[in-house]
Amino acid sequence: MSSSTKSPSSVRSASPKPSTTKIQTTPAPGMKVGPIYEYDKKQLELMRLVPEYTHSILLPPSHPYAKWEQCWLRKACAPQNRF
Repeated sequence: MSSSTKSPSSVRSASPKPSTTKIQTTPAPGMKVGPIYEYDKKQLELMRLVPEYTHSILLPPSHPYAKWEQCWLRKACAPQNRF
């Protein structure tokens, strides 16, 4: 073994870092949690119009993919996902 190689026992000799089992459920004191980005009025209006636009360009009901398109749009345009 060369002098620059550490033996496994010397690596293990360092004391382990203390661990915790406390689950953090709230931000630290003084921490402000907010939106990553603030949209302006014009952007919010455009986002509001997206569902209307997507419904204007839907596939015809006879198209084989139409049921999957509807499924995706129901999920994407659900009230909890809207701006």
